[in-house]
Amino acid sequence: MAQQDSPVSRETLERLSKSKEAARLMELLGRQGEVQTAAQAAAQGDTAPLMKMLRTVMDSPEGAKLTQRIREQAEQ
Repeated sequence: MAQQDSPVSRETLERLSKSKEAARLMELLGRQGEVQTAAQAAAQGDTAPLMKMLRTVMDSPEGAKLTQRIREQAEQ
């Protein structure tokens, strides 16, 4: 049976956004370039560029570890 994701509170999101893991993840995303352009495209409904950037980072060993740590922190 698949585990359903539970909603994350605003307080949890704020705490996570200030973590060193989130800061490092943002650095990695920034290295992919065109973050602003991808975010603007996503806001207009085209999420493909943003998803491509996220997949690239999450497929790296460091990105995978960071996202796992952030996920664990969100569950606390």
